[in-house]
Amino acid sequence: MSVGSGFNVNYLRSLSRVFASFTIPSGKCPSLSFPIQRMPPIRLRPTILLLYCFMLLHHITCSASQHVCASPHRTARPQLWSHLHPSTLAETKLSVFPVGSIENHGPHLPFGTDLLLAEAITRNAVQGIDGVSVLPATPFGASFEHANLPGTIPIQDDTLNAFWGDVIAGLVASGSKKIIIVNAHGGQTQNVEITIRHARFRHNSLVVSFNAQRMLALAWRRVETQKEKYHDEMPYGIHGGFVETAVMMHLFPDLVKTSETKNFRRRREFTGALQPHGDIVSFGWRSEDISTSGALGDAANASADIGGKIFDETVRELRALVSEVVDTDPSDVLLFSGTH
Repeated sequence: MSVGSGFNVNYLRSLSRVFASFTIPSGKCPSLSFPIQRMPPIRLRPTILLLYCFMLLHHITCSASQHVCASPHRTARPQLWSHLHPSTLAETKLSVFPVGSIENHGPHLPFGTDLLLAEAITRNAVQGIDGVSVLPATPFGASFEHANLPGTIPIQDDTLNAFWGDVIAGLVASGSKKIIIVNAHGGQTQNVEITIRHARFRHNSLVVSFNAQRMLALAWRRVETQKEKYHDEMPYGIHGGFVETAVMMHLFPDLVKTSETKNFRRRREFTGALQPHGDIVSFGWRSEDISTSGALGDAANASADIGGKIFDETVRELRALVSEVVDTDPSDVLLFSGTH
């Protein structure tokens, strides 16, 4: 019995046995394990030989890479705070706290985009660094600018600030004196800044913020060869636009509705000094004030390829920060007065 032109069922069965012998170590790129003694003798036809060569090349490429393999299916397994025990707590030199939001990101991206990005960036950045523990991510955030759109679950500023403050207090009480908050939602940047300042006053601790959303935009500017794309998109492509869509295509392609992507334009142009989110002048706004769709930016031209480059550049920046903070003595940065 044959399948197609020239393929015999025995060939397919033999190939399936080879596939079954592959081993994928936890948290690493696939490596190949060929138990030659268990393979039936087969005559390698060009198609199968080409497949073997491709898999071997992938193995060599992944092994040579010094960072986590750039794949949307990567599995980063850092040390999780929720998996620690009292006996292992002392090994933690740095706690990393990813925070996101649940909010409408237009018709093409899931509500948890910011949460998913915060988790993925954090876990890949700390991979393999000793003494670092990752806290469970906060899913809900200060998202009232999108409160009128379906799917958004906003938290009051005072509630959110108090919650984060309690998390940090618990970490400090457990002996953690160095903390990084990785924030992937631009609407709560001020909340994070308030939280880290209060932590300094109340706990004499080194609490650092990493603005993942801004870093993603900066990473795009670094890796984009056609600079005019960046200048056309910024500063308005801030929500469900090119950058977030591209990175989500890279990390979670099944969650992106590519048929719904388009260039989500502003409701109107702001050409004067009055800007909704300018560097010097800004005003309070809701999503419907500047967008008709809940998204802003050119999602239509996003791709998984550029998304992977943006993601890897962002991960490298956070990884460098994590390594620096791990090796930093808080007393070298902060002047401790002995009072709280």
